Amino acid sequence: MTAHPRLRVVVATRLFTPEVGAAAFRLQALVDGLVAAGADVLVVTTRAPGGATAGNVPFRISRWPVLRDGGGNVRGYVQYLSFDVPAFFRLLLQRADVVVSEPPPTTGLMVALSSWLRRRPSSTTRQTSGVRRCPPRTCRASSSA
Repeated sequence: MTAHPRLRVVVATRLFTPEVGAAAFRLQALVDGLVAAGADVLVVTTRAPGGATAGNVPFRISRWPVLRDGGGNVRGYVQYLSFDVPAFFRLLLQRADVVVSEPPPTTGLMVALSSWLRRRPSSTTRQTSGVRRCPPRTCRASSSA
């Protein structure tokens, strides 16, 4: 029996732990699951405010400086592009089987374009409001059971 090569996954996100936010926590959970499944994971992200780090982690993190607003947030298209444009070129240089990105759309566009040029699949995560979406009457039936 031959061993399967490890899946190489790159996660491109402007927010990642230790920053506080739903996207950062959701992607940390995704990365933890991928590592637990045996994947080789690289997170391409921004430098956290104040130089905070994620500590000792079982995956690689590549951080890059980014423009932040007065509150220290990466919010607005100029700030998004200060991450997205350098990330595009960084992604072109990465060997990966798949690239995962998170909103905003500019990041998804850069991931899709770099993945298309490298001929590899990409995926964009999507935030949900936590509301269950299911066909009419199905949710009520399942919640009353």
